[in-house]
Amino acid sequence: LWFYTKSSHYNADEEVHHDPPLLFDVMNDPGEALPLDPSEHAELINRAGTLLKEHKDSVDWTSPLTLARDEKNLPCSNA
Repeated sequence: LWFYTKSSHYNADEEVHHDPPLLFDVMNDPGEALPLDPSEHAELINRAGTLLKEHKDSVDWTSPLTLARDEKNLPCSNA
């Protein structure tokens, strides 16, 4: 189930939002080439959307700790 897609991580292209989300039968279509008809899976899609919202609401969206750099923690090079 894909709410958003992107061609690759760490590149400049924008995420694409899918509404309804893309849903695949990965057992029979492991390459995710043929999206399933969302109208046939509305209950599953609605439940997944609810769970996604609940999860996002539970996340503490603070700044990543790795963005701050203290010089004393960086490796030195005497080259």
